[in-house]
Amino acid sequence: MSAIVDYAQPSLSITVCRTCPRPSSPIATQRREGASLSDRLARELGDLVGDQSDILIRRVECLSSCLHPVAVSLRTRGGRCVRMQGLPQDGGRHVLEAARAMLAESADG
Repeated sequence: MSAIVDYAQPSLSITVCRTCPRPSSPIATQRREGASLSDRLARELGDLVGDQSDILIRRVECLSSCLHPVAVSLRTRGGRCVRMQGLPQDGGRHVLEAARAMLAESADG
């Protein structure tokens, strides 16, 4: 018999858009570049977060930010959500700074 483990929701989830490149789009080049930047951002966030169990990083296919590639969504366990888009190549530290601020605010309130 296998044990049933309750789902443990992290204090904060960082969702990174994959910024999918669609060849038929008029902004296909921008999307391909965005996909590459999105991959780098996800890896950077993974490195910065490390083994912090209160922050989870997820990838999704779309955050509907095609005109401003490289988008993330930050969501606390309590349901507060912030979306950031058009992030710079080194945006991971900005995202993590916002995530930590949201966690601190959640703890205070």
